[in-house]
Amino acid sequence: MFGHDWEPAEGTCIDIRIKAHRDSSTDNRHWLMEVHCGDAEPFRVELGYPGLGGNFKGPERGHTCKMHADVKRQEAKWDLDDPALSWKADRLNKQADFQSELAAKPWNDQPGS
Repeated sequence: MFGHDWEPAEGTCIDIRIKAHRDSSTDNRHWLMEVHCGDAEPFRVELGYPGLGGNFKGPERGHTCKMHADVKRQEAKWDLDDPALSWKADRLNKQADFQSELAAKPWNDQPGS
């Protein structure tokens, strides 16, 4: 009765703001997310880094990611199991893309080939 009723949802990044610098090498980003959960009316929330945010890679503007939403309270949180929000998954995808491009046959733009 007093807890949150978290449901699976999707969020689209509307804007990203840097609130204040934590130190000289990192920033304190906040994401404005439009949250869609089932048939409920979409709503917007502002979210920061989850916990320490070690492996967290927030979405870019216009990108959609998985979230959890409490529609009644109009609250949402990141779904940290979404590979789209993981630095590690992003690095592995880029490595795989590079390896497939490396293994591909070169383009042959010569006339008559």
